[in-house]
Amino acid sequence: MNKFFILFFIVCWQQTSLAQERQETYQKLAAFNQAFDLILQHYAEPVNPQQLIDAAIREMVSALDAHSSYFSASENLEQADKNDVGGIGIITTKENDVLEIVDVIEGTPAFQANLKVGDQILAVNDHQLNEFNLDTAGRYIRGPIGTRVVLVVKRLDQLPFHPPSRITIVRQKIPLKTSYSRILGDNIGYIAITTFTGSTSKAVYQEFQKQIAKINQLSGSRMQGLILDLRNNLGGWIEEAIYIADAVLEQGEIVSIESPNKNHIERYQAKPGDVLHGVPIIILVNHSTASSAEILTAALQENKRAIVLGTRTYGKATVWREFGLNSYGAIRLTTEFAYGPSGRSWQRNGIIPDITIEQGILRITPSTREDTEETYKNNLDNPFSNDQDYSHHQLLYLPKADMQLREAILLMRGFYYLRDSTINKK
Repeated sequence: MNKFFILFFIVCWQQTSLAQERQETYQKLAAFNQAFDLILQHYAEPVNPQQLIDAAIREMVSALDAHSSYFSASENLEQADKNDVGGIGIITTKENDVLEIVDVIEGTPAFQANLKVGDQILAVNDHQLNEFNLDTAGRYIRGPIGTRVVLVVKRLDQLPFHPPSRITIVRQKIPLKTSYSRILGDNIGYIAITTFTGSTSKAVYQEFQKQIAKINQLSGSRMQGLILDLRNNLGGWIEEAIYIADAVLEQGEIVSIESPNKNHIERYQAKPGDVLHGVPIIILVNHSTASSAEILTAALQENKRAIVLGTRTYGKATVWREFGLNSYGAIRLTTEFAYGPSGRSWQRNGIIPDITIEQGILRITPSTREDTEETYKNNLDNPFSNDQDYSHHQLLYLPKADMQLREAILLMRGFYYLRDSTINKK
């Protein structure tokens, strides 16, 4: 009997508490309406009501987290998906409230304006970018083709006391290439994924097949390994990352998406079939590997399908969805959390690579073999020199100072030679 009264008391207390909270909310909304009316009636200068509403919604949504945001009708939330929207041809990252250029696409307006890797963009059309997240900053840079965008840029090679440069650039249609590939030395495949869109997984799958076929044609042997470059990939469509993970996993969980508010968990499992047939994979990551790229990284790392090399990733394990506000624009809200196959979350902390390699600064030039046996005039010939081709053992000199890629290539070679020697002993 006592238990019944205790339970009855708890239920009544909860209902009373919820009713009081609801009443306080309505009172605050009434205060908001009153403040809105007072501003319109008594402010010293005429006020645009729509601008006040936009500012209120923007502040309310931005107070939730860094990735929830509001876009008014005039800012056109869907502009990035329309054919008449252009850009300037840069890839950026944001760290410590600074938007920095990490790549400039050749032949684009940014390239013609002499923007360079390492330049920092401080403002776009008088919007100070330190106030916005990376995605919002990108939306301010993009816009209708043929329109001008004014950037305030702090040059990498600029002296500290020099003021930032104001650069006006005309937006153009920038071809979106979500992945590109090449064959590295010793039959190592390389695929870089820059973002995840609705066609990324199909393009990457075709790159897989093309590289395998090309290596078989050139050397008659199988691919030694694949380097999957996800550096500076800020994410995109989660479904595309899941498809790619499924393509190279024989089994296991890929990711689970949990909605605490709705008490719902959706799990994605890999179906049998590995298009690479067990070929070793090394994933390159850095601090700008985020969101969907982290989902792919965690799926392959935790299923022991790939070794992750580079630096700690961005740390975004949340999922957002877009909601329209009739004719008043739309909002993006963080609605769910992503978890790796082990149940681990990388939110805020990022994914720790299996092998941490800082990019650093490295200028690679072909080395000369000085003061070695082959440099002497009277050296003796190798009696077996004609029996072995040493050309594929030469060090691959990279066109850029990319220490992480260089280390990945060396590690992949080690896998191959170790496996090859083990097979021969058997």
